[in-house]
Amino acid sequence: MRAIRPFTAAPVHRQTAAAVAVPSPVAPQRLLVCSAAAKDATEQVPVTLPRTGFFISKTEVPAFIPRDDMMDQILRWALIEAEEGGQRNFGMPMKIHQRFRDGSTWGFEVEIIKEGERQADLSVGFDDEVCIKSEWIGQDGSGMPTKEGKQEEVAGKHFEIWKTCDRKVDEDLRATIRAFCTGLVSALNKYYAFGSVFAEEV
Repeated sequence: MRAIRPFTAAPVHRQTAAAVAVPSPVAPQRLLVCSAAAKDATEQVPVTLPRTGFFISKTEVPAFIPRDDMMDQILRWALIEAEEGGQRNFGMPMKIHQRFRDGSTWGFEVEIIKEGERQADLSVGFDDEVCIKSEWIGQDGSGMPTKEGKQEEVAGKHFEIWKTCDRKVDEDLRATIRAFCTGLVSALNKYYAFGSVFAEEV
């Protein structure tokens, strides 16, 4: 089985044109966003959510990883560690807003707050690219792995973190964003290694 490369977050740069490389805008996608505390689908509000802003980090997710289970676990981690314990764990209070696609959790927005005022918005989730999942892995004549059997497209090729607002970032906010991203990366690597974001490392 091919080893999964651990996800490492890129450092959060200052918001200057020279320091932050902003990729070409991606066409907006119609998604559903609601508060993570919403009790039913009637509380979901459709919005147009462009994937633009200040890119922080991304990793390619292997095709065999179930997207719905992975994102559900990452969301639960964010609700516990960021929404309930943001001040304690990362230095500032946070609110989590769940994002849907075709009835499944596709990501979430992170609202960072200080003294009652919104300081920054982060977007966490899958992109719109697809990867190919094969039924099994075989070998060619030279022993190299080949994709064989039935193949299907899997949406969400990359897991990404973006800063989606243009508010100025001071040192305290930068430290909070960095701490959150570091915790998120750790949770994701636990999922890759143990199948659970809450697994204890041994």
